[in-house]
Amino acid sequence: MEDFVAGAIGGASGLLIGHPMEVMKVQLQVTNAGNTSVAAKAMLSRGVWQGLFRGMSVPMASFTAVNAVFFGVYGQTLALLSSLRPDSRYGNVALAGMAGGMAQLPLTAPLDLIKTAMQAQLSRVSNAADAFHRGPASCAMAIIKREGPAGLTRGFALTFARDVPSYGLYMLLYDWLSERIGHVTGETAGTLLGGGIAGLVSWLSVLPIDTVKSNLQAEAGTGSMRRSGLSVAKRILAEQGTAGLYRGGLIVAVRSFPVNAVTFFVWSRTLSLLREEQQQF
Repeated sequence: MEDFVAGAIGGASGLLIGHPMEVMKVQLQVTNAGNTSVAAKAMLSRGVWQGLFRGMSVPMASFTAVNAVFFGVYGQTLALLSSLRPDSRYGNVALAGMAGGMAQLPLTAPLDLIKTAMQAQLSRVSNAADAFHRGPASCAMAIIKREGPAGLTRGFALTFARDVPSYGLYMLLYDWLSERIGHVTGETAGTLLGGGIAGLVSWLSVLPIDTVKSNLQAEAGTGSMRRSGLSVAKRILAEQGTAGLYRGGLIVAVRSFPVNAVTFFVWSRTLSLLREEQQQF
C-alpha cells in the first residue's frame, strides 16, 4: 500500500510543476506555432488559465491514480522479481518499470486522448470561449458521439509503444544514477539529479512516438477521418521532415528534468516515511 500512496503524492507534486509546459509541447506538436516563444505568447494571449492551464482538470483529477498504479505495481513487481532473481537487480528494475507502465495504460490512454483533444482545439479557435469542448466530460461525449466508444481508444497502440519501454528505461536510469550520484553528492542530490536525468532521457527517447500520438489524438471528436499512426507519421515527415517528429523537444527537455526530479524526490521521501511509520506498529 505504501508504494501506491507514495506514487500518488509524488505524481501530483510533479504535475503542478509540469502541466503548463505539457500544454506548450502539445501546441508545438499539433500546430504551426513555429517555436516555443510564439506558442507561449499565443497561449498567454488567451489568459493564464485558459492558455497554460487548459485541460489541467483531467490530469489533476487522475494523475494521482495513474502514478499510484505505476509506482504501486512497480514496487510490488520489483519485490516479487527480487525474490525470484536476487542477482539481477537492474534487469528486475527495468522489467518492474515496464510492468508499471503497462498497468497504468488503461487509465493513461483515454486521459491522454481527452487532454490532447482539449488542448489542441485552441489552435482552431481565436477565443477560448469558442472552444467546442467545454470540459473533459464534454470532450469525451463528443468523441463517443462521433466515433462510438471505440473512439476513446484512439492512439492506444502508440501510447503503449511510448510508455512500456520508456518506463523500463526510466526506472533503470533512476536506480543506477541516483545511487552513483548519491555516493558523491549525498542522497538528496542523487535523488533529484537521478530523477531529473532519468525523466529527460526516457522522454526524449520516445518523443517521435509521442508527436505522432498527439497529432492522431488531436483530431478526436472533430469528425476527421480516422487515420493510422503510420499515415500520420508519413504526413509529418512529408511536411516537416525528421525535425517534425521532434517538435516540442525543447519543452520536453525543460519540463522533464524538474518534474521528474520533484516526482522522485517526493515519492522516495514519502515512501521512506510510510515504511518507517509502518515499522513502528
